[in-house]
Amino acid sequence: MNRRMALSVIVMMFMVSVGLTTIATGYSTYIDNETVITWNVEKITNFTMWYTEGGYCAALNDSTMEFSASNVDDEVSGTLSIGNVSVATNDTMIALDLTLGVWPDWLPGLIIEVGQNNINTLNETAYAAAERIAGNWMNGTMVSKYENITIGLRTEECIVFDYLQDSPGTQVTHLAYSLSSGVLVEANTTVTFTSTYLLVVSLSSINNPTIVDLTPPPFPGIILAGIIGGGLIAVIVLIFIQISRRK
Repeated sequence: MNRRMALSVIVMMFMVSVGLTTIATGYSTYIDNETVITWNVEKITNFTMWYTEGGYCAALNDSTMEFSASNVDDEVSGTLSIGNVSVATNDTMIALDLTLGVWPDWLPGLIIEVGQNNINTLNETAYAAAERIAGNWMNGTMVSKYENITIGLRTEECIVFDYLQDSPGTQVTHLAYSLSSGVLVEANTTVTFTSTYLLVVSLSSINNPTIVDLTPPPFPGIILAGIIGGGLIAVIVLIFIQISRRK
């Protein structure tokens, strides 16, 4: 192997590694019209689902919530099952009913679009939703960060949002989304009007018959691919250095 050939191989491996570690824009390939996502419902109060038209929801602590996707376009639509309710709806209406966001403009819901540009936009709109300006009665404190969150035996790299509405508002919302799948990993959200609403959930599984190994691994497969690609590059660089020294 001469120097020029070795250098060409290094460049090719670098391009492959970059391609593997780049997250595509839009919804993740985990999400299509055969995806079924299940969450553990750790705590919940009974409430009325106005926006999805699901009606009165009576659910129990330590139960499950399921979303079966049926269409993925600009919006994710499907069937939400929680407590005694099973309703065909979309993710925006779910966000409104379950208080997974800040009414009325920042409504990430159960599934967000992945890719750095989409994450940046989601982050910007989150802060805008809580901005302390005239006419915004949802003003408050919004904090976002990247964090590794472990649920069971899995660790997910997430974007995390924490929102605290200014008094006399009562909403307090914590949301964490996987950067690889875009799925809600955990939520703890509460608000009080005439009564107190509370929902605490954590991701249980992502199932899709068209994709192998959908349940999120201990760390995203994309990162693993990047590590492998980087390791191959390191090995080839060492070979190139040895060849150069012999010349």
